[in-house]
Amino acid sequence: MKSKARISGDGVEKRKFKRMPTLLSGCLMDGDRNADVVVLDVSVNGAKLRVPADFECSATVNLKIDRFGTFPADVIWRRGNRLGLKFVDAPETIAQHMPGKFASKLSGESCDAAALGDADGDDVPGEEAADA
Repeated sequence: MKSKARISGDGVEKRKFKRMPTLLSGCLMDGDRNADVVVLDVSVNGAKLRVPADFECSATVNLKIDRFGTFPADVIWRRGNRLGLKFVDAPETIAQHMPGKFASKLSGESCDAAALGDADGDDVPGEEAADA
């Protein structure tokens, strides 16, 4: 699976939905298999995850993001321990599950983990600053 970056020749990103960098803990569920993951960025359309390198999953999974909920998603790409998901539900439906601060950030200014209540990243074991 290959990522399709939407960046113009002048370096401007042309994605339909704003992505937010995060360091949120979550769980990727595929049938009876589960893996703890780190949500590296999220939009109302999908998410980029850091997953265990040895975790194999099918094309359709459920992503549980702590404090947000559980979202069915399609795996769009994978590179090593990075995984790109597209949420199955409509962006409007996903937005209804986002906490207030987070939803408002998706429609405007940038966001960091501190704005989401995870300033020190303690619920993300093993996350290193270079990965952020």
